[in-house]
Amino acid sequence: QQLGGVIQTLSQPSSQKRIFESVKSQRPGLNLDGAIADYQANLKIESLEQGQDLIVKFTYRGQPANYCIAVVNACAEEFRKRGDELVSSSLDVSVGFVQEQLNQHRKRLADLMTEQQQITSKLAADLGDMAPQAEDPALLKAVTDRVAANDATLQRDALQMASLEAQAK
Repeated sequence: QQLGGVIQTLSQPSSQKRIFESVKSQRPGLNLDGAIADYQANLKIESLEQGQDLIVKFTYRGQPANYCIAVVNACAEEFRKRGDELVSSSLDVSVGFVQEQLNQHRKRLADLMTEQQQITSKLAADLGDMAPQAEDPALLKAVTDRVAANDATLQRDALQMASLEAQAK
């Protein structure tokens, strides 16, 4: 869809001006207005999707033949440049998004690790000389459940972070 937009820009006077500037030596005496009118009348751009591929066909009916070839090649080059810019900006946005998500997960992981350390420290301080009672099944279950919940959250965030790192590559 985005490359379809690139095809449409080739029909715009600003793109056609760049094409004219690159091929004007092939047809001396032709001015910009005449060239743009000629492109509007004689330049045909067709596209066909085949699976993941987009096939773009440039047809130009005019004279002389070397000028027609130069126009078609200039159109193809302009299409390639605009497509490369589009892909590049799309990749920049994607990598930026993944980096942002990765940083958020890193912060969340660090916060969870800090919270787990605080809970462990508080538990040790709270038990103090009551350590022998730590074998109480209800207390042991509550502590174990809390640690297991924190571990599960840490593991989930670590997996998400690894996935985001893999996407960033």
